[in-house]
Amino acid sequence: PLQCEMTAYCPGPCCNTEIYTDGNGRKVTSDWSNRIAAGDISIEQLRAAGIELAAVDRSEIPFGSIIRYEHRYYAALDCGSKIKGYRIDLLLPSHARAEDFGRKPGQSVTVWIPNDPEEAVREIIGRCR
Repeated sequence: PLQCEMTAYCPGPCCNTEIYTDGNGRKVTSDWSNRIAAGDISIEQLRAAGIELAAVDRSEIPFGSIIRYEHRYYAALDCGSKIKGYRIDLLLPSHARAEDFGRKPGQSVTVWIPNDPEEAVREIIGRCR
């Protein structure tokens, strides 16, 4: 098992909007609501297919990996600017549930990394279309 810090997020703009300053000093807003970083499919489509999602640091856990945490399985298909190292952010259905989840350091997870992560992502997404 791997020791990770677990956090949670929701599919809405409150957890998926980033505001930053571009090279010209202008404020830019990026809204990733209902979208994932690993492919062109919505969170809604994945959840409708029964796929639970996790955001990871791709340098530690590649997209396409499967994560087991507390007897549930999550597909690593998302990332975020604040997800660094061995921190895993689980997608929960509402912001209230994500807030209630809080921050849980030192949690045991099992991670299966596929031989071909890109193929695993294509397979997971393909099953949801």
